[in-house]
Amino acid sequence: MSNTWNQTRRMKRFAVGLMMTPEYYGMR
Repeated sequence: MSNTWNQTRRMKRFAVGLMMTPEYYGMR
């Protein structure tokens, strides 16, 4: 159960980071 929670939080954080840093996408 704890593992799933961590994975979900990590994915959410990753999505937020990508949204907050659109420049990263352009650089690629």
